Amino acid sequence: MIVVSDTSPSSPCRRKQTLLGDLYVEIVIPPAVAQELERNGLQTIPLWARVVAEHDQGEVECLREQLDPGEAEAIVIAGEL
Repeated sequence: MIVVSDTSPSSPCRRKQTLLGDLYVEIVIPPAVAQELERNGLQTIPLWARVVAEHDQGEVECLREQLDPGEAEAIVIAGEL
């Protein structure tokens, strides 16, 4: 199973990180989510997270009219994977 996450479930809260790491071998996060996590105090991306960039930038831009960058990228990446 492929799991794609936006920022909320991946936030720097240690409890959330431990839970996600226990539940899934790997979680895909978009670059915007990785950047937001770093801005919010996560100094390194957890070992269970893999940063994957979307291919369809046009679709991301369309979704960004209604969503935050991380959410838009996560939706597009989930569809691409």
